[in-house]
Amino acid sequence: MNKDIKKNWVDALRSGEYKQGTGELRKNEDHFCCLGVLCDLAAKDGVGEWKARNPYLGYYFDDTGKSNTHLPASVSNWAGLFLKTGEPDEDPTILYINEEGEEWERTLSEINDDGFNFSAIADIIEEQL
Repeated sequence: MNKDIKKNWVDALRSGEYKQGTGELRKNEDHFCCLGVLCDLAAKDGVGEWKARNPYLGYYFDDTGKSNTHLPASVSNWAGLFLKTGEPDEDPTILYINEEGEEWERTLSEINDDGFNFSAIADIIEEQL
């Protein structure tokens, strides 16, 4: 991952500027998942833009389609997030050790939706990406 973008992402997650949401990159009430925060940083840097789906639903990040749950390829490319195959990573996988000491592979969207707060997610991103 690009180290400058990673630092900006971690800083944004810890800033308190973003309200955390689940299930979508960005919801109408401007709640973001951790991946949505990265998309917002990309948009501010001129990579894609947010489009409202309709007055009642959230947003999608319009640069390659109507994705509202995973990173578009353009954001993954911009951030330097790639799978081992070289393809853009739409939902990075991390290792999580549960309370019983078991090691699990989880995606960032899963831990976001399972109740990890942005500060905890920022710690994981710093350590593992």
